[in-house]
Amino acid sequence: MYVDILFLFYSYLTLVFTIAYLFFGTINYVEERARALLDQAAWNLNPIRFLIMDLSLCLGVDLSAAEAFVRIQRILASKGVSFILCGFTADSTVGRALTSVDLFASENVELFASMNEAMECEFFSFSMSRVIICRLTFFGADRDGECLFESLVFIPKIRI
Repeated sequence: MYVDILFLFYSYLTLVFTIAYLFFGTINYVEERARALLDQAAWNLNPIRFLIMDLSLCLGVDLSAAEAFVRIQRILASKGVSFILCGFTADSTVGRALTSVDLFASENVELFASMNEAMECEFFSFSMSRVIICRLTFFGADRDGECLFESLVFIPKIRI
């Protein structure tokens, strides 16, 4: 079951890595690629649920690029796609630029310090939405008396 959920998670995931400085000339390509992912033909072939953008190698973002991130966020929100940004902090130059256009005020935008944190958190939330969690409690007795054993059981949700 874990492998099935992992495979399903990766089929709904798109990773974007950016390098150098993002400005009006370079952000257009990023925005076009985001639009292409959500084009109806591409969406029917491979719908995504998460767009993770790693900005750890990005040196900075100008105002036009920051506004393009807002446009990308709106496009993603219209399809119910989470926009996850990682590789920087809110008080870095990239973070301040994106904060200036209120990008982080949106519901579908999340910020993580690293790609690992982003993947771990999103995988956990995705996998929990695909299973029903049951808490099983077993009572038993050992030599000293009663003991209690609890376990979480993950049962896959079945589509009907």
